Amino acid sequence: PREEKEIEISEDNYERINDLDELFEDYYFESYQTSNKKHDDDDKSRSFIEQSVIPRKTLYGFLTEQVSESFESEEDKEIAYLIIGNLDHRGYLDTSIEEIAGLHGVEESKLLQILQEIQNTFDPGGVGAKNEQESLLIQLKRGGKENSLAYRIAQNCFDDLIHNRLPMLKKKLKVPLKDIQLAIEK
Repeated sequence: PREEKEIEISEDNYERINDLDELFEDYYFESYQTSNKKHDDDDKSRSFIEQSVIPRKTLYGFLTEQVSESFESEEDKEIAYLIIGNLDHRGYLDTSIEEIAGLHGVEESKLLQILQEIQNTFDPGGVGAKNEQESLLIQLKRGGKENSLAYRIAQNCFDDLIHNRLPMLKKKLKVPLKDIQLAIEK
């Protein structure tokens, strides 16, 4: 069996324990205040950041905002939303008008009318096109350049244009290379 000894605390030991106790209280109190201050600072920073961050608009959101400005009737707005909902992330309509009409019971002619309005007036220019070529043609037409060399290049020689085959463009269009370069730059 183990023999128990009574602990003797001298006056000197008592003062040391008391000093340690006070040091611990001071340390704990300071760290608690610092922790709360840091927490308050973090809250202030987070609040500032949340208030200063501007939410990015999606293409879909940007286009749907334009619907109410462009169309008056609820039917036209619903068809516009239907078309916008079928655009991909680049703004191209990768679903055929026939398919959209069949799935939603809307007349193809009405869909085409609303699609044309979107293509002719909505930003960004070229939205609602089937592909890059059609998008470029829409943009040129909106800029009043449907009788330009640039329009002819985009319409008739798009593959040569995107592959930068300028000699082929010169040969097919029978125009000087300088004119082709100017048309492409504009």
